[in-house]
Amino acid sequence: MKVVSTDKFVPEVWKDYVTIIKDSGEKFTDFEYIERFEFYKRAQNVYAVIATSETALYGNIILKKGVVNS
Repeated sequence: MKVVSTDKFVPEVWKDYVTIIKDSGEKFTDFEYIERFEFYKRAQNVYAVIATSETALYGNIILKKGVVNS
């Protein structure tokens, strides 16, 4: 989820997500950051929701599973 315009910081948790993905060995370029209400809209159509104990601001993430055609 993209940081709202009134918040002027880069969430620390995003660095952790980048490290985890890069360490996985998967092909990765960058995350897509989407506006809050667009995030909620996309989240309504997900296959599964995993609730963790993560409390970091902007710690929300949508992961896509499947084959990516390039």
